[in-house]
Amino acid sequence: MTTLTPDPEDRLIHEIRRLLGDPDSMTLRQVGGWVEITTAYLDRHNDHLQVYAERTGTGFSLTDDGGTVADLETNGLPPDQNSVRWILEKYGVRMDGKALTVQAETDYFSLRIRNLVRAMLEVERAAAGIETTLTCGPTSGDHQ
Repeated sequence: MTTLTPDPEDRLIHEIRRLLGDPDSMTLRQVGGWVEITTAYLDRHNDHLQVYAERTGTGFSLTDDGGTVADLETNGLPPDQNSVRWILEKYGVRMDGKALTVQAETDYFSLRIRNLVRAMLEVERAAAGIETTLTCGPTSGDHQ
């Protein structure tokens, strides 16, 4: 009997699904050596934010692949570097060229993705002059 060995790409997607804890809220797709993670969070265009994950020696490299800054610059909204630096430091994210990136140990994978997504949203909203408060669920004013 032949034992089938899972494709390394399938194993990576399976591992990321397990690390996310709530994979139903995200879509995963292999793109070269990276896994594209389409999140439930929406940008100012009402498009789902995408994060890319690549396996490294002891964890993962996560990035927006430069999409956040490129979108702002394309729309004439170059982000203020002081604001960007403050936002990125707050979430433990760094700028690599125009890409927002973070390294994630396996145990902190889910947290690091959330931090990257929050940084992406705040950088976008700061450049566009949009309030940066993120809420989940109804607020006190939403109750009847």
